Amino acid sequence: MELAGVLYRGGQIKEVACLAHVRRKFFEIHVAPGSAISKEALMRIAELYQVEQAIRRKPPEQRQRIRQQHAAPKLDNLEAWLHGQLTRVSGKKAVADAIHYGFTRLCRLRIYLEDGRLAIDSNAAERVCAA
Repeated sequence: MELAGVLYRGGQIKEVACLAHVRRKFFEIHVAPGSAISKEALMRIAELYQVEQAIRRKPPEQRQRIRQQHAAPKLDNLEAWLHGQLTRVSGKKAVADAIHYGFTRLCRLRIYLEDGRLAIDSNAAERVCAA
């Protein structure tokens, strides 16, 4: 069994997905051939990062409250919009793959809305591990 599965099985440790990984999938599509869907996804993801920018260095309780108020509706809208885009693209296109990847990660990202100590992405942790 995969190590992550063992860690999460007991329920005491929960996975928090990384929005930067979701963003990267759409960015790669946008840079290569480009698409209106990838551009819109990037703009919607940027809105979530703008909320994070505004709450940087605030106490966890305040971060959680602001996320619930401002980021949660944006995340809901992103998921609903992505779902609607699936009906517009072929299942064989890279953008469909990015949307499916996003769905699996976004549902595991929601936990960051509930805990002001958590980050929206794992960039800082990945930089430490790479050093």
